[in-house]
Amino acid sequence: MRGALLLLAVLLAAPAAADLSREEWRVARAIVLPKLTRPTQVYLPLDREALAADSLSQYRVVRAGKMEAPYRMMLESGLTESHPVPDQVVEWTTKQDAAGQDISATIVLDLREQRPAVNRLEFAFAGDAYRCRVRVEQRAQPAAEGKELFNAELYRQGPSFQRTAATFPDSQGRYLRVTVIRTQGKGFRVERVSPFRVLDFPRRLDPVPARLTQIEEAKQHRTVLDLDLEKPSRDLAMLELTVTEPAFDRQAWLEVSLKEQPEYEMAQIVQLRRLNASQPAALHFEVERARKLRLTIDNGDDKPLTISSAALWRVRRGLIFTADPRWEYQLWYGNARASHPQYELERLPLTTPPGELPLATLGVAQVIPPKPPPPPPWTESHPIVFWAALGVVVLLLALIIVKAIRSVRAPTGT
Repeated sequence: MRGALLLLAVLLAAPAAADLSREEWRVARAIVLPKLTRPTQVYLPLDREALAADSLSQYRVVRAGKMEAPYRMMLESGLTESHPVPDQVVEWTTKQDAAGQDISATIVLDLREQRPAVNRLEFAFAGDAYRCRVRVEQRAQPAAEGKELFNAELYRQGPSFQRTAATFPDSQGRYLRVTVIRTQGKGFRVERVSPFRVLDFPRRLDPVPARLTQIEEAKQHRTVLDLDLEKPSRDLAMLELTVTEPAFDRQAWLEVSLKEQPEYEMAQIVQLRRLNASQPAALHFEVERARKLRLTIDNGDDKPLTISSAALWRVRRGLIFTADPRWEYQLWYGNARASHPQYELERLPLTTPPGELPLATLGVAQVIPPKPPPPPPWTESHPIVFWAALGVVVLLLALIIVKAIRSVRAPTGT
């Protein structure tokens, strides 16, 4: 009984233990939610001020001023996520020619009720040098009339010339009916059909303000471009230069520094190239974090390029979390001791690209005052009382010692 009561006390205390202590963080910013009518996933892009945090592990989405809300961090770098969708084959029939070769196959897949939308079927075919016509229909029931999603050829003409997947708009129907008709090839056979949910995340770049300083080093035949970002920034990806010359091809090297008084480190050797005036003069690179950039252009025996301006860009980074319109949310950061949070939300597949989610924004930064130091010990705040008490103790000890000495010297009676 006592053990059960102890377990109950621990369980009741668990929610309180999960609350965040505001004193451990240095910056709090209100999250301005879009208009919502129910709990919905939203996307919060991080701005320059938030990205100046020392570590990506420092961010916490906080609900109602104390409760930690799980989030998934996204870098909109143009990647593709592909997730298999569980299915069950409810029909698989084939037709064969006189030689016993498959000439067609009809397959019906049950994608079940709870599922993400399917937009891709990947096929495994036996044989080589084949062609086949594939038709995919979305159906509410296996035998009902369907809506055509895909009707085109799949083929393989060697390892470098093949198309073995059907991509189509999101299918919300429970059943997919697939019809495959062979048009070319021997030994052809459909071995497997696998449904997938594929999400493309478009690459999104945001500008980074930077002050440009240009120095010509005539003796070394070099042009040095210094860009001061004024505060650390992340995920730097592209530098666009406004250059008068219509065509050029020069080697350059990029250096980065995280300090205001720069100590540059080599980041990447790049090729500054433009073949005609219609092309942009852009450098593409991957710099995780920097406060200053230095681009050194080797001019060789050519004249220095006429560079009038520079534009720096970063890949947009943000947080996806579920927002409830009944609550207020804040973003906290600035805790140097914060470890990277572990949320299962980061491991679950996304169903919508971040750019298509409702967008939240960040409010003005509020500096959280540090936790006040503990009050000094009572003895330090009341020194007079301390020394008076110490004097009394010393006096009492002296009286006890004198009395003891007198008792020892006193003669004993006969």
